[in-house]
Amino acid sequence: MSEIENLFQGARLEFGVQNNYIVEGFVISSDELGNFKNRLVIQDNNENPTAGIQILIENEAIFENFSSGDKVFLKLDKLYLDEVDGALTIGFAKNNSITEIEEDEIENYIFKTRENREIIPSIIKIDEVDDPKFQNTLVTVINVQLLENELGKAFSFFSGEDDGIRTLETCGESKKLGVFTNGNAAFANELFPGGKGDVTGVLSNFIELRSKNDIIFNEDFESCPIIIPKILITEIADPSNATSARFVELFNAGENEIDLAGWKLNKYLNGSETPSSGGLDLSGHSIKAGEFFIIANTGYSALFNDVPEIETTYMSGNGDDVFELVDNSNTRIDIY
Repeated sequence: MSEIENLFQGARLEFGVQNNYIVEGFVISSDELGNFKNRLVIQDNNENPTAGIQILIENEAIFENFSSGDKVFLKLDKLYLDEVDGALTIGFAKNNSITEIEEDEIENYIFKTRENREIIPSIIKIDEVDDPKFQNTLVTVINVQLLENELGKAFSFFSGEDDGIRTLETCGESKKLGVFTNGNAAFANELFPGGKGDVTGVLSNFIELRSKNDIIFNEDFESCPIIIPKILITEIADPSNATSARFVELFNAGENEIDLAGWKLNKYLNGSETPSSGGLDLSGHSIKAGEFFIIANTGYSALFNDVPEIETTYMSGNGDDVFELVDNSNTRIDIY
């Protein structure tokens, strides 16, 4: 599986029809309670994995056919690999990215064996969540708690079906970790536990739970020292009048690395009072003290021969837009 990961060079990868790539892995996700909608995640071993991958599937009850620990084979011919929300993902081609494998085609690509093993999560600390070897694998992040300003909140929201992200921290560590919950999950409208302890789930830009039982908080909440972020929007540019290369530059003027879990860059089009598309989620990224951070449109790399921290079509527009940076509590940090 790691060999397949190494083939990915940042753009959608086509596996073709004659390479006969076969990947084997063990199921680590479950959509039984509503998370992992239309997604199956497998890793290359039941314990101490070195790689994992996500598969998009057009199926509303994947858990009925694929249980945690099931060993499966994935045939890659005619499939495509791309990065989706920070996770390497396989599916059918669609536009410039990928989509779900159609339900009546699943049996032509995913083959379940009779072998089932217990999945042993990797035990990690919050400062290890960006290590590539843990991406798309089952982990237990130890000694974490909700941010203090999120205590008393639901997994997503107490009503409605909007997806939600709660933010975990460890006192003394700058790194933060988002906990993603699908708005239709059975526990989405329930209170997120207080206290401190361990969280188990599948890791990508955030951690995604299989059930609320993946949270075990046996210690009291600890109030952490407050770090005041000093992140500035220092530049917005349409270089050479090329809107496809538009970028926003952020700068950390403070003395601490700032994790952007739960932060958003909001774009207001032509004087609008509401952000376009709900804003751009910056979770999964951080800015070290004294460093810049570039968020750019898709033509930036070709014009500058440089790779931005985030490349997204969200940066398209007509030049009359206002950009606002907000933190995980939706507090405005800067506006330009």
